[in-house]
Amino acid sequence: MTPINSVAVIGSGMAGLSAARALTAAGLTVTVFDKGRQPGGRLATRRVDNWIFNHGCQFFTIRDPDFQAAVRPVSALWNHASEARYAGIPTMSAVASHLATSLDVHQHAHVESLSPHKTGWTLHFKAGGEATFDALIIAIPAPQAASLLAGRHPEFESRLQGIHLSPCWAVMLGFSPAPPRSALEIQLNIPSWPDIWAAISTSGDWAISWAARENARPHAPEAPPAFTFHFSPAWSTEHLEDPPEDVIATVLAGNWSFGTHIPTHAAAHRWRYALVQNPLGEPCLWDEKTRLGLCGDWCIAPRLEAAFLSGRALATQILA
Repeated sequence: MTPINSVAVIGSGMAGLSAARALTAAGLTVTVFDKGRQPGGRLATRRVDNWIFNHGCQFFTIRDPDFQAAVRPVSALWNHASEARYAGIPTMSAVASHLATSLDVHQHAHVESLSPHKTGWTLHFKAGGEATFDALIIAIPAPQAASLLAGRHPEFESRLQGIHLSPCWAVMLGFSPAPPRSALEIQLNIPSWPDIWAAISTSGDWAISWAARENARPHAPEAPPAFTFHFSPAWSTEHLEDPPEDVIATVLAGNWSFGTHIPTHAAAHRWRYALVQNPLGEPCLWDEKTRLGLCGDWCIAPRLEAAFLSGRALATQILA
C-alpha cells in the first residue's frame, strides 16, 4: 500500500485539531474541514453588541502534560473545586483558535458524503466540488459520524450505534444596566457578585445544571453583565424541540430573581449532541486497511481533555 501523505479531517473541534496538529508536526499534509463558522465546536463564544457569552464548553480540567502545554498560552485558573478548573482567555473559543493556528482549516465547508477508493477517500461537499486524500479522520459527534458513514464502513457504524450523547439547551442573558445580586448568589452566600462565578447541579425542581456570570471569568470584561445557563440533560431531552423563547422563559421564571431588571438581550442555543453518556471505551477507532479513523470525547469521557487525547491517540496510530 502506498504511504499516507495527505489526510482530511472532518471536524474542527478539539479532537480534530489535536489529530491535525500531531500529524502536521510529523510532516503529513493535513486539511481540516468544518461546516461551522469558526473552529472549536462546543468551544464556542457568541458576541452580541458588547456582551460576550461562552455558551458551549464552560471550563476544562488538566491532567495530561501535553494537553497542558497545548492550552497553557490561552488558559487561566478559574476555580479550585474538587479539581482545578480552567477557562480559556479571553474566551473559550480562543483555545480552539490558538490550536488552529498554522493548520489548514476550512470553515463553512460542509462534507455531504464520502466515497472510498483503494488508496483513500474522496470528500463531496454540499456546496459542490470534491477532494481526495490518502486517509480520512472523522472528528464529529458519534451520531453525525454514523450518518456520514452510511454504509461505507459497517463495523464502525455498528460501534457508533451504542453511543448516546445527551442534548443541552443554553440560555444567554445580557443586562444593561447591571442587575442586583441574584437570589442564587445570595443562596450560595457569595459576598460580592462582581467577583463570583456559580455552578449548580440539578436538584429538586431545578432544571438548570449550570449558571455562570460571564464577567467572573478570568480576563473577562467587567461590563456589561452577561449570564449563561445550561439545562440538565434530562430537561434538555424532554424539551428538545421547544421553541427558544419557551426555553428562555423557563430561566426567567426560575427560583432566582434579578429583581425588576429585565434582560436587554436574551437568546437560546440548542446543543443537540453535548454530553456523552456511554463512551466507546477506547481512545479512538482506526482501520489501517481502509485508512479511516474516528475520534472525539465520546470515545473516552465527556471532558475537553478527553477529546484532545482521542485525537492524539488516533494520530499516533496513523503514524505507527
